[in-house]
Amino acid sequence: MELGLDGTVRSGARRPTSELAVHLRAYQRRADVRAVVHAHPPMATAFTLVGEAVDTTSLAEVRYGVGPVALVPYGTPSTDAAADVFDPFWASHDAFLMAHHGALTVGPTLTHAHQRMESLENGARIIWAARALGPVRSLPDDALAELDALRRSARTT
Repeated sequence: MELGLDGTVRSGARRPTSELAVHLRAYQRRADVRAVVHAHPPMATAFTLVGEAVDTTSLAEVRYGVGPVALVPYGTPSTDAAADVFDPFWASHDAFLMAHHGALTVGPTLTHAHQRMESLENGARIIWAARALGPVRSLPDDALAELDALRRSARTT
């Protein structure tokens, strides 16, 4: 199915996702976004039920590949309110946990957006498992800064 940025169906017979407003908002707010993945990965979604975003200070894979993870306030699914709550986060995030709902990742390609979703869920599982063993330790500040610089560099190439 192909849709215009205003949500009108250009071609195809399938019905658009009920979360169309959120998807369209991603494309409207971020010129670099060419793909959106919305899913309900079990562990990442569990984090939303306790009001917590996935920590990006302990796993290099998540820090570099996903970047900061926004915990987006609840907005009733299938409504414009669900899209509105994302507005403060679009500019600085590629991964979003939707309170009491699921997750959304964006990217320049479907492969990038999908890999971010996979890394987000994998990171949530690892953090949960690590917490069972003891307190999770963050990477040193200099390592975090280096990962952030690498991520910024990768986004511009």
